Amino acid sequence: VSQAHELSLRLYHQQGRADYDDSGFFASPGDTHASDTGLSNAVFVWNARLAEPWQSRVSLGSSFEKADALRNGLPTGRFRTHAQQIEWRNDLTIASAQVVSATLGTQRQRIDSDSAYEQTSRRSKHLALAYNGDLERLQVQAALRHDRHSGDIGHATTGLLGAGWRFDEQFKLIGTVS
Repeated sequence: VSQAHELSLRLYHQQGRADYDDSGFFASPGDTHASDTGLSNAVFVWNARLAEPWQSRVSLGSSFEKADALRNGLPTGRFRTHAQQIEWRNDLTIASAQVVSATLGTQRQRIDSDSAYEQTSRRSKHLALAYNGDLERLQVQAALRHDRHSGDIGHATTGLLGAGWRFDEQFKLIGTVS
């Protein structure tokens, strides 16, 4: 659109079929088993340089997945899942090769299946903060993320600390804890 704004659309579709053996309790030696799968994904992205040190990115995505299990050509299981996601990420360059990031997002998932589920949909929200610094030989990374899920799943907070020491162009010592 301009030097400060970029729009993109990514589309993806995949189909597959897997034939396999089953040695389960109800299997017979002559049985044939197959799984037909499909995945479609669409993501719209807006990248914007809102100011010299500030890069912002908004992404809207939707995915659909199907899986059908077959035994001897007859259906034995059907799954359809649909997910919608929106995410807003902001990167702020605070010094040369040092970036602080903040991300806010939400996702909604639904399943339709011939198997019985107590819940057929859920929603999650997340907030993440991160720092990445490349200080010549020393590289540092710190991140914190909080997820809140609907229903009885609850919430979780996770973190990561990492560092790398560059001895030369070929060797670097890396350590992380999360």
